[in-house]
Amino acid sequence: MITFVVLIFCLIAIALFFVLPPLLGHYKVSRTLHNELNLAIYQQRLKELEEETDDDLSAEQKDSMRQELKKSLLQDMAENEKVEDSNSPKQRSGILATFVGVSIPLLALAMYSLLGPAELPEILAGEATVPAQAQGPHNGKAPDVAKMVAKLEQRLKDDPENAEGWLMLGRSYMYMQRFNDAREAYDKSLMLDKNNPQTLTDYAEALAMLRQGNMQGKPTEYVLQALKLDPSLPKALWLAGAAKMQSQDYQGAIDYWQRLMKKHEPGSQGAIELQKRIDMAAQAMRDSGKQPKLEKATAQVENKTIISVEVKLAPALIGKAKPEDTLFIYAKAVGGPPMPLAIVRKQVKDLPLKVILDDSMAMTPRARLSGFERVYVGARISKSGNATPKAGDLQGRSVILTTGGKEKTQVLIEQEID
Repeated sequence: MITFVVLIFCLIAIALFFVLPPLLGHYKVSRTLHNELNLAIYQQRLKELEEETDDDLSAEQKDSMRQELKKSLLQDMAENEKVEDSNSPKQRSGILATFVGVSIPLLALAMYSLLGPAELPEILAGEATVPAQAQGPHNGKAPDVAKMVAKLEQRLKDDPENAEGWLMLGRSYMYMQRFNDAREAYDKSLMLDKNNPQTLTDYAEALAMLRQGNMQGKPTEYVLQALKLDPSLPKALWLAGAAKMQSQDYQGAIDYWQRLMKKHEPGSQGAIELQKRIDMAAQAMRDSGKQPKLEKATAQVENKTIISVEVKLAPALIGKAKPEDTLFIYAKAVGGPPMPLAIVRKQVKDLPLKVILDDSMAMTPRARLSGFERVYVGARISKSGNATPKAGDLQGRSVILTTGGKEKTQVLIEQEID
């Protein structure tokens, strides 16, 4: 149930902050058509929310989702009013533009897995939910999205030199998962405005979708070109980070996403979801024996709990461990979830050693040391290198600790798992 709720909110974030803000960008096309397209999308998704979650979410939870979506819709509509009055890209949506690049892969079901080509389409396209009360001129009846797009297509036949119109059409095609049509629309937009970083970024996305989410090669080239033109473009920063993850350059992914994090208000939904990806990249580095370079600001929460741990191996067990065996040092909540709240990976040859455990080492933003009152620290030597305990592994644990400040503890590895 909890996993399902988390997944639904991830999908909401993907829809609201990735698909819709781009459709509300700066375009020289009809404001009415623009709003109709977005309203059509919102209302069409409303039915999906009701059908897919009716048996899994309480009325209170569903109402919360609706209110969140309704609020975003109103912001989108208001932003469209501003865009119509200005030709300056800098006056586009502040908050919404920030969220454009981070409505990501925020799949709670795969929190500890690494981003790869096979799952990027889900992240980029994003199945969405919609607001229950987003009713306007249509009195609750969702207009046909395809008809709205057809109107835009006709307008572009009459005005084929409209670069921003082609950009909007490409984004509409992306929402409809017509990826090849989207690529062609972006191509026409680029021929008219070759130095538009927004179009270059969207074009990269379309190419990646046509390649099953693979960002390597041309998609990455277009994203980097976009960042040269606009180093702070949110969507380009996100995709650049995703490309680095695919190539297993985890520090590179962290660097791009930390730049993107600076555009988010601390504690916002976008910041929380982006932090998950930064945490995943950081954990991947630790698993490979490297320490990530993290900016303090990216945690988005105060590091209230710091545990200094001294780990030793009992003399009686020294002969049962090889120097290259994997050593996991972790903290878990007493009576809490089985997932570690902080974890460090070392080798037996590093013993005896001292490490620091804190919130920056959490596997997910929702499971941190500072979020639980009582914890303990464990250490386990894994002969297989696997995080799952197995017979023959050696382990030990500390006394129970109270979080909320700086703590010191010792762990003696003195037990062999039968």
